[in-house]
Order: sequence, then C-alpha cells, then structure tokens
Amino acid sequence: MEKMMKTWLFDAWNPKAKDGSVGVVLLFCLLLGFTYGTLIEPKWLVSTLLGQLMSGSTTCRSDSTLYLLHGATYTLIAQLPALMIKWGLSSWVANLLCSGLYTALAFAAVGVTTLVIARMRLMALLMPLAFLDVRLMPDHFYVVSYPVNESIFGIVAMFWALLTVALLSAGWRTTALFMAGMAPAIHPTWGVATWLLCGIALKVQREPLLQRSLGIPLAAGLLVFLSSITVHFLYVHPPALGVDAEQLQQLAQQWVQQHGRTGHNQLIGDAANPWLTGLHFFLPELTLAMLAWLAMRHKDTTLLQGAGRTLLFTMLIFTALLVGVRTLHELFAQQVPVFLDMLLYNRWLNLNTILNLILMVSLMVQLGWQRQNRSARFVLAFLTLLFIISAVYRNHLPLTPCVDCKIFGKSPGGSAAAEVLLALLYLAVLLTLKGVALPTDRWSWVAAPKVLLGVVVALFVGGSIYEFRPAQIFSEEAFHKRRHHVKNSCYDDLGAFKEKVAQGDGMMMIGPGALGRGSLNKMVLYATGKCQAAFPIMGHAYNPNSIWKAQQVGQQFGCAQAQGTPEEVQTCWQGRSQAQWQALATPLHYDRLLVDDRWQLDLPVVAEFCRMRLYEIPQ
Repeated sequence: MEKMMKTWLFDAWNPKAKDGSVGVVLLFCLLLGFTYGTLIEPKWLVSTLLGQLMSGSTTCRSDSTLYLLHGATYTLIAQLPALMIKWGLSSWVANLLCSGLYTALAFAAVGVTTLVIARMRLMALLMPLAFLDVRLMPDHFYVVSYPVNESIFGIVAMFWALLTVALLSAGWRTTALFMAGMAPAIHPTWGVATWLLCGIALKVQREPLLQRSLGIPLAAGLLVFLSSITVHFLYVHPPALGVDAEQLQQLAQQWVQQHGRTGHNQLIGDAANPWLTGLHFFLPELTLAMLAWLAMRHKDTTLLQGAGRTLLFTMLIFTALLVGVRTLHELFAQQVPVFLDMLLYNRWLNLNTILNLILMVSLMVQLGWQRQNRSARFVLAFLTLLFIISAVYRNHLPLTPCVDCKIFGKSPGGSAAAEVLLALLYLAVLLTLKGVALPTDRWSWVAAPKVLLGVVVALFVGGSIYEFRPAQIFSEEAFHKRRHHVKNSCYDDLGAFKEKVAQGDGMMMIGPGALGRGSLNKMVLYATGKCQAAFPIMGHAYNPNSIWKAQQVGQQFGCAQAQGTPEEVQTCWQGRSQAQWQALATPLHYDRLLVDDRWQLDLPVVAEFCRMRLYEIPQ
C-alpha cells in the first residue's frame, strides 16, 4: 500500500490513462477548501449583503441607492445566500457556507491547473496551500485575492473560469462545458471570458465546435443560467425612477471619467510614467510567454505534454487577443463605449498572474527531482527561502517578477530590493530552463524539492492551528473580534449597540469619518439588517440609476456650501434644526445618523459607542 501511494503521488500523471487522478485532486481540494473557508479562515462577504437585500431581510427600500446598486444586481453568487436566508438560516451561517464554497472553488481551480501543468499529483494537492502565503501581483489594476476577499464576485468568477478551462484541457469536457454554460450566472462579463477560453481550447484540441457531445452539457449549463436569471427578473423589481436613457448614459460616462479612470478602468497612457506602468501591467504576460517558450523547447520533452500544452497554448492565444484589445483601448479610449469599459476585461489577464506561479514552481520541482540538475535545486533553495519570508511577512510577497509593485508599501528601498531579488529568481529559472548548469555539486542534495513541499505543509498546518478559533464558527461577534473589526475595549458593548442600530424601519446614514473614528469595520453592522449608506453616497456605472439616486440623496443631506470635506459636512449638519432634519430625512426614509462623537447635532441621542454617536431622526 505504501509503495502504491508513493507511486501514485510522485509518478507522472497521464491524462489518457483515465486513472481518476483529476477526480481525486478535485474532490480533495474541494473538501480541504470548504473546511478551510468555514472553520479556519472564513470571510464576511459582500454577497451575503446582496443576499439579505434580495431576501427582503433588511430595511432597504427598492428605490434606495444600496438596493439599486446591489440588490438589483444579477448573479447566482447573491441568489445563493438569499435562498439560504429565505430558508431560515441566519446571515452568518449563510455567509460561512458561502465562504467555504468559494474557498473550495479557488483550491480546486489551482489544484487541477497544477495537475494539468505539472502532471504530479502531490504538487496538485499542495499548490493550493502554497498560494495562501503568496501575494499575487502584478494585478492589471484589479486586485487578485486568494482564495476569496470581501468583494467576491470577480474573484469567484476568475477561479470558475480557470477551473473550467483546466478541466477542459484535462479531458473532462462534459463537466467543463456544463460549467461554461453556467458561467454567465456566476458573473456576466467573466462568462464571456470563459466562453472564449473554452472555444480556444477546443480549437487547440482540434475539436469541431458543433457536435452533439459538446452541445448537450453546454445547453444544460445554459438552462441553469436562464432559469436563474428568470427567477431574478420575477422577484427583483427595482422601480422606474423616470430618468431618461440619455441622462443615465451621461451619468455612466461621467462616473467612468471621474472614478473609474483612477481605479479598475485606469489607462496606462494617463499614468505619470506610462512606460513603467505599462511594464508593470504587461509583465505577467511577458513572464508567461518566456516560461512557456523555454519549457516547450526544453530537452526534457516530458515537462509539458498533452493537457499542459493545451492549457498553455490556450492561455497564450487568449492573452494575445487581450493584449491587442487593450492596445486599441489605450489608443481610442475616448471612443470606447461605457459597456465595454464595464467589461473590465483587463482583469481577465490576472489568470496569467496565477498561471505564472504554478508554472514556475512546477517546472522547477520537476527538474529538481532529477539529482543531476543542480541549477533547478539552487532555484528551489532560493524559492524556499523567499517562500518562508513571504509566509512570515504579514502582507506576503509575490514570487514572480514584479515592477513598481510597492511590495513594502512605505519603504521604496525595501520594495526595490525585493523586486531585484524576484528578478534574480526569475533569471535563474530562465537559465535553468535554458540548460545552464552550475559548476558545483553544492546544490545536488536529494531532498531539495521535498524541502519546499515540506515547508508548504508545515506552514499550512502551523497557520491553520494559529488561525483556528472554534468560537467564530458559532458567533459572528467572535469572528469580528478575532479579525479586529471592533476594538477590544468596545467589544462588550457591541451587542447592545447593534440592537439600537437595528431599531426602526428606516435607513441609516453614516457620516464622514465616523467608522474610522470608532475603528469599526462596516461589515459588523451588516447582520443588523439595517439599510445603511455612507456620506458622501455614491452609485456605480454598472447601474446608472444608482448614480442618479445617490446624487439626489447627496443633495438632500448636503448643504449648498458643503463641498464634501468632513469639516464642511460637520458644519452643515450641526447647523440644522431637528425640524429641518425631519423634513429632509422622512421622505427619504432615513431614521438614524451615525457620526463622530465630536459632532453635536440637534437630534435625540440613541447610543454612544466607541467614540461614535448614534442619533435618531424622528419620523
């Protein structure tokens, strides 16, 4: 049995053997990921807030900015917690289950992709654990989080797309095409990317696109998507605000120019140093191209075979298309329609950031397993050291080339030194793939790959033991305390404060700087069911109605002389009488104000909490 297990773990996987390796890796990663995401490192997700909105368990009205922005958004990721809450589960339990599911998806995507590339089952089982202690950069203006983050939708969809194309490359066509059909239900824009990836993969495999064996699972997945979106339109009814389409289009364009161009929609050409920003943006693509080219030309022809080559060729073609589109976008930015800007196709390139780490580590472990390959063993020793440092450093380190990444934030010198180290690591990888050998036997010790894999296991086990807190599974308050979402000195009063917040059927406006003053994470208030908005309130171009509504509410709560700074808003709000507050807030259905406790408003005080003051607006 021991010999059989060792053979199964270390021998190269042959996709044509149909030995169940993909299924074993997939199942193991799903189970481990679900356990990690629920019991060890759960996250509070914005999708739970959307589920609350859709299930009607909050005080948000259908014409509120929050509902127009989130509640009217279609995605299966929001429908899932909404259904759980409707069935009687608490928001916290629904959130825990979703955290586990999405973590399981991320683990499975990385695990199966590693199996396809490395063809080593042990690597496939351990790579999802290694990703926990690494920062994924560069990020193409859209942060790459692993396994999940608070704003979950694009991250979940990215791992859905990666798992889909990895399974398709591995020969699991029925499952992959069913997932492709469902992809728009997970995320409409990432659905486009998933379809494109699958189409390219099938062409690389020289499969006719129009055949019954492919159409049936795809149609089944599309049926799930169509059923899901039908339910959405049957039960979600955002009101018609009476704003004409041309005005909404102008609002969306203004939002992209004022907010998007400084965030996810920013342009390389607008940067202070376009050449440096361009290198930062396209570096993962250059990294992938070099790694793939040298690996495919390596004298050891077993490095990349069959499924691995299919996946890499698919990603290279996909990348070439996106680079071309991005170039045109930069050249004709003013002519690009808003809906194309909202695709945020630049984040599709983040698949390369993930793939680079898998490819680099897999290639070095495969070569390092050969005792005579001293260069690979040197790289593995270097990589192991950096990996340990990354795990110890709170914000972790990227392990692939990174330029202008601000790795150490406030330390430009430290960041530059780290970038040089990463460049040297990558250079060593390229030289190893090129066949350059070290003139010494110093790095020929047998255990080099096993040391790296052993370190991954040790750090995961140690980190899980450190993070595991049984109380947070049963208590949302314990979760928030563990994550420092509320000050320890205020923790005992949190329950009473949340009860005060939840009173009444109206909504709550949060003043500028209030949560910062109280060191309170906004997620703490989600479970109260109280609809809340932070001033100055904002919408999003995904739903221009939310921008219009945000402007209307902002004009009511602001003053003519207030330009939006906290000091100006404080002067404005403190100058209002109780009657004036009642006159402006009642039609908008706001009955609570949460502000910095230094603000003195002419309103009844409901509660004092952690240097914040909660006021009631009489109705």
